[in-house]
Amino acid sequence: MKLRYEKFTAVVSVLLLLGIGCSKKKVEEPPPFDVNAAMTRAWNDFQSDDYDGAREEFSSVISHDAENANAYMGRGWCYAYLAKQNESLFDSAKADFGSAKSRNIGSADADMGFAAVYRSLDGFCDSAIVFAGNVIAADSNYVFSKDFTTNYLDAHLIKGYCNYYLGEDHFPQAHIEVNYLCTRVLYPLDSLSDPSTYTGDSYERALALKLELLTEQISPR
Repeated sequence: MKLRYEKFTAVVSVLLLLGIGCSKKKVEEPPPFDVNAAMTRAWNDFQSDDYDGAREEFSSVISHDAENANAYMGRGWCYAYLAKQNESLFDSAKADFGSAKSRNIGSADADMGFAAVYRSLDGFCDSAIVFAGNVIAADSNYVFSKDFTTNYLDAHLIKGYCNYYLGEDHFPQAHIEVNYLCTRVLYPLDSLSDPSTYTGDSYERALALKLELLTEQISPR
């Protein structure tokens, strides 16, 4: 009987020790969300043309930091590129660019995004011209730091294209933008002559051709 009791006591002691050990074991908590690391991953994805992956990373940042203007701007650009396959995403791009601006983003990147989006939508050329003008006014040598191929030349091209699209009354503004760009592209083009030297609709066709050639150099994709 005594032996059985001693065995029982020994078992209980072992169990108690195990219990104490378990109670002292710390539950590991997940590390705090690293906004900077997530933003770096997002921009890396963006620059690798993985716009879906970048969008998810930017969304994750926003879920942890709802006032992060750069995350809204980045996600807006993702939506703008993805909208080339799904035009309904243009609305999401506009919403995010608006959120970035309302949070006082410290660059012209959201305005450039707005200009690009409105340039792609029918009936919004006036808005595209305004936002492209904002970019140029903020920085006449503007370059989007996350995509060097998007810069002040795109802003001028948007102004030129949209003024042409708005019709004959806006051709003088389109003419100014076209001739400005002809001297600044990688492979310079001859400037347009004075409109009075053209006959019939040949001036309109010449203006359209210049815009097409400039687009091939400035915004080939």
